[in-house]
Amino acid sequence: MNLKRISACALVCSVISGAAPVLSVSVPEVFITASAASASDEFIAGSMNASSAKTYSHSSEDGTFNMNGRTYMQGVVFTGKNSYGTNTAEISYNTENINKISCTWGHVDNSVMTDATVSVYLDDVLTEKIPLTATMAALEHTFDVSSASVIRISLEIEKNAKYAMAEAVVDGGEPSEIHLTPKYSSAEEFNDSGFNTVSAEPFLAVNQLDAQRVNGRYFYQGITFSGRYTYQNSIEEITFNTENVNSISCAWGHVDNTKMTPATVSVYHDDVLTDKFSLSATMPLTEYTFDVSDTSNLRICVDIEYDAKYSMLDISVDSSAPKKTCTSPEYSTAELFISDGFNMKNTKIHDVISSLETCKVNGRDYYQGIVFGGATTYSTTTAEVTYNTENIDTISCTWGHIDNTKMTNAVVSVYIDNILADKITLSPYMLPMEYTADVSKASKICFSVDIDEDAKYIMGDVKADASSAKRPVVIPDYADSKEFSNSGFNMKNVSVLDAVSDLDAVKINGNTYRQGILFKGATTYSTTESDITFNVENTNTVSFSWGHIDETAMTDAEASVYLDDKLIEKTALTSGMLLKEQIYDVSEASVLRVSVSVNKNAEYAMVDVEISDEKVPEPENLWGDIDLNGTVDSSDASAALIEYAAISTGHDTTLTAEQAAVSDVNNDGAVDSSDASLILQFYAQVSTGGEITDMKVWMENR
Repeated sequence: MNLKRISACALVCSVISGAAPVLSVSVPEVFITASAASASDEFIAGSMNASSAKTYSHSSEDGTFNMNGRTYMQGVVFTGKNSYGTNTAEISYNTENINKISCTWGHVDNSVMTDATVSVYLDDVLTEKIPLTATMAALEHTFDVSSASVIRISLEIEKNAKYAMAEAVVDGGEPSEIHLTPKYSSAEEFNDSGFNTVSAEPFLAVNQLDAQRVNGRYFYQGITFSGRYTYQNSIEEITFNTENVNSISCAWGHVDNTKMTPATVSVYHDDVLTDKFSLSATMPLTEYTFDVSDTSNLRICVDIEYDAKYSMLDISVDSSAPKKTCTSPEYSTAELFISDGFNMKNTKIHDVISSLETCKVNGRDYYQGIVFGGATTYSTTTAEVTYNTENIDTISCTWGHIDNTKMTNAVVSVYIDNILADKITLSPYMLPMEYTADVSKASKICFSVDIDEDAKYIMGDVKADASSAKRPVVIPDYADSKEFSNSGFNMKNVSVLDAVSDLDAVKINGNTYRQGILFKGATTYSTTESDITFNVENTNTVSFSWGHIDETAMTDAEASVYLDDKLIEKTALTSGMLLKEQIYDVSEASVLRVSVSVNKNAEYAMVDVEISDEKVPEPENLWGDIDLNGTVDSSDASAALIEYAAISTGHDTTLTAEQAAVSDVNNDGAVDSSDASLILQFYAQVSTGGEITDMKVWMENR
């Protein structure tokens, strides 16, 4: 019903009849007598047919709502219903005595970030549509209602989203309450004031336990952005009201021990994209300043992968700095240092107290360090760990292959402040290698190891400056030969024999042996390698005998003996051989490795294994054995004649001191033809079955 027309008709009737009006129309007082401010307040309170729309006015004391960080006391909030589709929220007002309505539209802070559309109906006729977005700046708008009796404002809005028509005023008046714009008394207050957050979480920590770790530092204030969706990126964001702020400064960094993937930051000033920059997982802390002197709202969006996290840290607002800025770690012990590694990949902190849990490297026991292990794949993978070094000058450690893991090489890349500083090749046969890194001018160091599946290496016995491990490396010291035999490692096609009965023993040339090392050919049609290694750092002599195991394949083999991975001897093994005794001086070595090339189904054994602290005596050279090959024969006579010719013609001697000591067989003070003749006579008697095989004894009995 048009009240303006009814009022006119009543007045005409009254004049015609000359009496008082017979129809009394009650027009809302707000349109006639109220002041401008109270009229606006009462206009909002005097709504009709509201659906999913709540009015806020000073007179009703319904509280406040927030838009773009501002606090509003007056307006209408439209809310999407709790459903999965779009619904309509609406409200109507009588506008018979109003010409225009002015208001501010915006998204209600911290409600669902979806768009909406305003449809405006004047006397039930659609007159305009207004698109609204969740990131929009405050939108000033005026409705011309001079020719309408009723205005209906309808919003198409999604579940739990909220939009507001705030500070509505009628006919140029003022709202009953002016909105409040935030002013920040501290950096912490600003840090906690963000709105419309999507996986962006402010943090304020009071101690290291609650602090955020970035590049190994402890941060006590900032905003963390976390990736949400599996297998794809997500956009995380936060918005700040900056109407009373000129500049914001912060540091950006990757949160330690989260997914090592890059991210992109987009910066919006009043919903206009003004900057874009990239973040990486290995980046140093990067300072950044936002100039917001002409900005009402600052929105920060981070495009980030699932499980990755980046932080905006140590936020300062104008002259307000954080009350507690970041701190760098300090380490009182080596164990604290190694436990503080971050961004670890295929690595494990090793810190044990029991000898049963140690990592063994070349037979040594390591109680402390970082273990680098290849992932379970068929290709090389990367294992790595990073440390904060801001309060450290040097890091020292020992690199080594972990016994009984896959026997493949690895390569260590050392990055100091993201710059490649060193490359180290590791091998399964290497001796433990000492390494020291100078980090006196660095903030972090990363050890990255390219390593094969199932192979493992350790960075052990780690020291940070003067701090040493509480339990240093232990070198094995064997109580007896049996313990030595059982200590072998990196075994391939080898088993240790320690039988308790004849049924478990082996036979060699018909004799029974209960202890030893068995070398077996693999089940193939070609020769295979059988290996075993022993730590000999606390041993001087190792001896054993070789033999072919009865009833195994009658094929020959070859044994190679290595000291500290240097080949020192090759020994031919045959299926019909008698026991062959070997003795090795290992007093200058760290490891003894024995490798046997053996055919399918053939088996050979090291038996009668013995260790001793006694050194192997130096062998005495045979009298007359001038070429030192272990026998006295015609070649020694030739050597004597060559020496005689050289000396006779004024040339230097052709003999070493060791050779000269056994060459003057007749002790006449010179090496000449008579010595050559005597050597030939001795060789002839030995060759014809003579009983005397020592030339010195033969000379005494001539």
